[in-house]
Amino acid sequence: MSLDEIAAATRIKTSFLEALENGRWDELPGGAFNRGFVRATAHFLGLDEDGMVAEYAQETGGESQAKLMAQPSGAMPRDYRPAIMAIAALLVVIVGAAWFIHHKLSLRRQKRAEDAIAAAAAASPSPKMPASVAVTNAPQPPAAAPNAPPDPAATQPSPAAGLTPEPSTAPAAATAPPPPAVPEFLKLRLETSKTSQIRVMGDGKLLFKGRLHSDDPKNFQARDGFEVTSNEPSATKLQLNGESVPFAGATGRHGGTVSLSRENLKGSGTPAR
Repeated sequence: MSLDEIAAATRIKTSFLEALENGRWDELPGGAFNRGFVRATAHFLGLDEDGMVAEYAQETGGESQAKLMAQPSGAMPRDYRPAIMAIAALLVVIVGAAWFIHHKLSLRRQKRAEDAIAAAAAASPSPKMPASVAVTNAPQPPAAAPNAPPDPAATQPSPAAGLTPEPSTAPAAATAPPPPAVPEFLKLRLETSKTSQIRVMGDGKLLFKGRLHSDDPKNFQARDGFEVTSNEPSATKLQLNGESVPFAGATGRHGGTVSLSRENLKGSGTPAR
């Protein structure tokens, strides 16, 4: 039987079969491959497979196996740079993912607080602002009332005419006190004892909307009035033209809203709401 027929049946290269037939073990791959070649060839030829493998092992004396397992004399030093770079890249990915999650959660909490303020503002009706009050720097004298009695001095006869004036029985007109000066602008100072979500409207316009921290008070100015919405009414402090005003507006589950106008000033003659 030719080696080509054996090679076609066992799928072993002809060169390996020639080396196996002539005992040139150094031309074979070695180790388990050599024993596999011997066993496959013996099986195809109808020989004792185990016996042929044993004879091969006895003849080679395990040299091929020893050659396969031999280690190089000089061990190469290990290179830890790829492992360090992989660990650094993993840490960068972990830190980036943690920052991304924290950013998303912060945006979600801010969105919920803004929705709460919007819901509180929608739940409380907005009162109408008072009309603008004209300002005068100097008090004006009171106008004469219609149908007022004539001045007694103007109706008394002159002494030069030889007439004796009669004593006047009309009481003297009482002098009215000047009206209090009305401030041109309303000034609002807003501060909180803890971080709160605040919205401030002045004369119907949005002046501020966002977070207000305890160490960052805000000042606003308007001509007619303010509307303040807070998710923490108990922690919000208000001062209108230097006067403390309690947060006594409509409150709900999501916060409260209070309206401030000139009526909240003590000098206006109207009790604060």
